Amino acid sequence: MPRSASAALTVVETPFDIAAARARLRVPLRDVDIAPENLRFGEPPDDDIPLLAETLFAAGQLEPLTVRPGRRNERANMALDGRRRLLALRYLLEGGRIEDGFLVDVVVETDPARQAAAVLLTNTAAPVHVADVIAAIGRMLKGKLAVPGIAKALGYAEIDVKRLAALSALPPVALEALRRGRLNLRQARLLARLPDKAEQAEYAQMTLDGHGFQDWRITEKLDEDQVTAGDPRCALVGAERYAAAGGRTVVDLFGERAPVLLDPAILTDVWTRARERSPWSSRRKALPSMCRRATLSSCRTIWNRLATPMAACCPPPSWTPIARRARSSTPPPRRSGNGLPKPRTRPSSIPC
Repeated sequence: MPRSASAALTVVETPFDIAAARARLRVPLRDVDIAPENLRFGEPPDDDIPLLAETLFAAGQLEPLTVRPGRRNERANMALDGRRRLLALRYLLEGGRIEDGFLVDVVVETDPARQAAAVLLTNTAAPVHVADVIAAIGRMLKGKLAVPGIAKALGYAEIDVKRLAALSALPPVALEALRRGRLNLRQARLLARLPDKAEQAEYAQMTLDGHGFQDWRITEKLDEDQVTAGDPRCALVGAERYAAAGGRTVVDLFGERAPVLLDPAILTDVWTRARERSPWSSRRKALPSMCRRATLSSCRTIWNRLATPMAACCPPPSWTPIARRARSSTPPPRRSGNGLPKPRTRPSSIPC
C-alpha cells in the first residue's frame, strides 16, 4: 500500500524554543537552597557578599536564579546557578532587612541535560540590557551607595560607573526609548548633556513616537555661547596659562566633546597680553614689504626665523613665487603681418 503524500511532519523543538518555554517564577526565599551539584556548594561566603547584598537591596534582582525542582528531603527549589546572589539575600535576611517570604526571581529547569548545562555553563545567560543597568545604578545611588562600591560590585571601572550614573538622571521615557532601540548610547549621552529635564523628556518622547532623534538641534544648543578648547586663542595662551589666571574649565565626562572654558573674558585678557609680548608683534607689518623686495628663498628664511614666536597667533603666509623673465641681449624677434618672424637684415653695403 503506497504511503500517503499527506503524512504529518514531525516538529522538532529548537533549543531556543525550549529556553523560551522555561517557567519563570517568583518563589519565597525560604523555599530556595543551593543544589549539591553546584560547583561551589560547600564553599563559605566570600568577603564581597556584604557588598553584593547592598547592591541587591538597592537595585533589586536583575538576573533570575536557575533552579531545579527539589527532590526528597530538599527544599522546593534548588539553585544550580546564582549561589552568591542567594547568599547575599540570606545576608540581608540575617540582618533583618528582608523577610523569609521575600520573593526571589527564578527560572525552573526540568530537563536533566539543561540542568547539567546550567551547572557547567553559568556564563551563558542572556545579557542584561544596558538601560536596565543604568536604571539599577540610579537606584544604587539613591540607596547611598558610593561609586567605588558600585564599581566593585558590578566589575566595572569607576569612570564607566560615573558615565552610567550620569545617564541614570535621564527621564524614564528616555530609558524606555533606549531599551526599545529608538535611542543608541551616543544619542543618550548627547541628550544627558542638556540641562533642562523637560527638554530631555520632549526629545525622548518625540524619538519614542517614531519621529527620529534630531542630533543637530541638540548639538546647536550645546554650542551656543560656548568657548571651547578649540578656540584659536588657546593655541597662543595654553591651558596652563589660562588656569593660572583663574580660568575654569569643564571637561566632558564622556570624552566626546572639547572642554568648555567658563571664563572667556580671562582667555581674551591673557591672549591680548601674550600677543603684545610676542616678538612678532613689532615686525608683522614689515614682513610683506620685505618679501616684495626679496627672493622666494629669502622670504622663507625670514619666516623660519620668526615662525617660532608668531606661529601661534598668525597663520603662515602662502608664498607665491613670481616668475621672472630672463634678460637677454638679443631683443625678441619682430612679427610680420602674417605672424611669421620678420628677418633682421641690414642693408647691404656692397655696391651694385
